[in-house]
Amino acid sequence: MDLGRVTPRTPGQIRRVIGVLLAAWGHEGLLDDIQFVATELVTNVLRHATGRCIVVLVADRLGARLHVRDYSIGTPAERLATDVDEDGRGLCAVEACSTSLGVQRLTDGKIISAFLAAPGPGPAQGGQQRGVPLEAVGR
Repeated sequence: MDLGRVTPRTPGQIRRVIGVLLAAWGHEGLLDDIQFVATELVTNVLRHATGRCIVVLVADRLGARLHVRDYSIGTPAERLATDVDEDGRGLCAVEACSTSLGVQRLTDGKIISAFLAAPGPGPAQGGQQRGVPLEAVGR
């Protein structure tokens, strides 16, 4: 889904949609972590990119993958935040919550992808992959 211009309300909207989708797909065990990851990545778009992004959530029995595409050519970088810094910890925390994290550079931006493995045996849907571009959020 193309969110258009990201606003301060967008992360909360994304969290709510992700909650509904993960519950429907039987992945409630991933809810807190993937909502946190989505919040951090979309907030990074708001703070460091052009403010426009596309978010896609895909899930199967192994877990869920979140893709956040923005239109800034800048590459995210981990920082060493001090005890008094108010920011600079988000990417480290996203990496800690994710089974894998990657960046695909594009000519006009990038896609950051985070995979979170499902706890336990996974949902009853078997190997069927379910995916939704979250484009209705923020419009």
